[in-house]
Amino acid sequence: MAGTATTCADPSTRGVEPERWCLTLVHAHDPGALGRRRVLEPGETITLGRGAQVLGPGALEDDRISREHLRLTPGERVALEDLGSHNGSFVDGHRVERAALEAGAVIGLGRTLVLLHRGPVRLPDAPAILGMVGSGSAHAVLCDAIDKVAARSTPVLLIGPSGAGKSHLAEAIHHHGARPGPLQVIHCGVPEREAALDTVAPGSTLLLDNVDEATPALQAQLLARLDDGREHAPRILAASRTPLHRASAGGNVRDDLALRLERWLIHVPPLLARREDVTLLARAFVERHAGEARPLHAKLALALLLHDWRGNLHELEAVIECACIDAQPDRPLPLSPRVHARLGRDDGVRVPPEPGRALPRLRIAADGSWFEEPGEPRVEIGHRKPLARLVRGLAEQRIASPGQPLRPRELLALGWPDDQVVERAGANRVYVALTTLRKLGLRDHIQRTDNGYLLAPELELEIKPA
Repeated sequence: MAGTATTCADPSTRGVEPERWCLTLVHAHDPGALGRRRVLEPGETITLGRGAQVLGPGALEDDRISREHLRLTPGERVALEDLGSHNGSFVDGHRVERAALEAGAVIGLGRTLVLLHRGPVRLPDAPAILGMVGSGSAHAVLCDAIDKVAARSTPVLLIGPSGAGKSHLAEAIHHHGARPGPLQVIHCGVPEREAALDTVAPGSTLLLDNVDEATPALQAQLLARLDDGREHAPRILAASRTPLHRASAGGNVRDDLALRLERWLIHVPPLLARREDVTLLARAFVERHAGEARPLHAKLALALLLHDWRGNLHELEAVIECACIDAQPDRPLPLSPRVHARLGRDDGVRVPPEPGRALPRLRIAADGSWFEEPGEPRVEIGHRKPLARLVRGLAEQRIASPGQPLRPRELLALGWPDDQVVERAGANRVYVALTTLRKLGLRDHIQRTDNGYLLAPELELEIKPA
């Protein structure tokens, strides 16, 4: 019988790592410098200016940056002070003299953009994975997950919202594992896909897309494939927008199939939780649609960094394709009127309630281990696993399907995946847990409908790396 699932790309299964204020270079004259990261030490004051080595050689070589441009001092927030720079200091596109910065603020000096965020002191020491683009902590965790499991035959379940890149990660696992056969995809939500299993090539990797929508007949065939011990049996990968809802908890997936697929879980975060990677991913899409590497205009880069990306990578690629079509030869990709419209912005930037403080109404860790409201203490619930799983599930549902509630039996499967509970007791367990979350600070954000529970559709939600 399958054991407890291992979730390597989920920070809740690793030891607690210290988290500090970090700077990441997200737009610069030298594209090779993008992604450089600097952890700010407590009590440290740093000065950014032309030629400074804070982010490595050449990172701040910009003739519009003053020699001593601005100063940053970390604390509960990060204090920014302009040092009389000639061209000014900007936060989220607004010129400031002084500002108290929150995580997610984009600092502009000259044509250069630097992202302020929270992150671990050390990133996983994972190798570069072909096809994987990024530099942030979430990217490093994903590469580490792929490297550890790619060469094995262990089934992998990829969980994440639509457009987050689950299929792309499946390709990376397949190629990094050097399987001799092709990667073949079965779309489980399409009727009568059972026959597709008969055409699987030896030594291939089989991706079961939307596996939670598989028919009972297909699930029975998949079980046979998973138990196939032949030398050249296909490697099984599966993808789902939400954790598998087992039949014993009122879901659609057979318990024995869920147990086999959940041997190694990789949680694929939404793009909003990978803000450090946005411009690197955008440049990769530029090469795909323009056929060459081309720079982004600073205004376009800023607009991309400040967008909420509810459509994740699919939406980012659509925006970049639009920019490539509008671009003039030998010019940076513009923030054109069409791109403005595609992003749904009038000026490409969000307007914070006061300069330098772009505060969402609610921040939630990608693994559900904490949440916080602006100006309020962070509420840590990582030690209460069922609560953390419920928060993560509600947040993922809010991003994937705003306004669609999760039924009590779905919440029960999320919070207590290994327990078998009768329906009435399960509903009571869910009610008590959600009441607890309301008391801890989510009273105004969790709504109850006739069909279940959800995070308020109008809620401005930000998902952060754990």
